[in-house]
Amino acid sequence: MQQTIERVHLTVAGVTHHLSPLEDAGDLKSAVLHAVRTGGDFVEVSLDAGQRLSFLITATTPVVIAVETVVIATETADRTAETWRPEFDVTTEGETPYDLL
Repeated sequence: MQQTIERVHLTVAGVTHHLSPLEDAGDLKSAVLHAVRTGGDFVEVSLDAGQRLSFLITATTPVVIAVETVVIATETADRTAETWRPEFDVTTEGETPYDLL
């Protein structure tokens, strides 16, 4: 069985931002609508890389909220596949790299 997650992408004034998997499209839509209806307000989001951004949203701010369904490759998501190898070269002469300790 394939596992999927929904990824939300927010485009404001032509610039697209990939949001954290914890961001919900419905909550984001509500926040944008609230900002527009109240004459403008800041809407905060978390990006995929961990940063937080605040956007000043008004009635003239072009905003696009896109939701993408992504299939998670379970054999690589939990790194249990037989073919998984560390991303570094472990060819030292009898020494163990510090990040393997």
